[in-house]
Amino acid sequence: MEDRDLEKLEHGNPILEVAVELGIKIKSNTGICFRSDRHADVPGEFTLFFDLAKNSFFCKDCRDVGGNVIDLVCLYRGCDREKAINWLKHRIEFDLETRELYYQKNKKGKRK
Repeated sequence: MEDRDLEKLEHGNPILEVAVELGIKIKSNTGICFRSDRHADVPGEFTLFFDLAKNSFFCKDCRDVGGNVIDLVCLYRGCDREKAINWLKHRIEFDLETRELYYQKNKKGKRK
């Protein structure tokens, strides 16, 4: 996949939306790390930080938990990069199909 295509894929998948969809508990722009069992502190603290401008994340306690939206899917689901990219592509395609089906339904001139 070309860099331009990867950039489109990342921009089309806002990291907070993806995190919520994956099942990460979110509060504002922080989340509970999915590897909190390795933390020295009390598990369940909000140690994941999401940078919305860069569409990236990191855990303040885990050195190996961080990156972009593709990395989030890889780490959370335990899959390789190709599977994460395909999952994110499908997510965008599903969103576009849903918009087409439900939001275009009652526009003037398109009644059936």
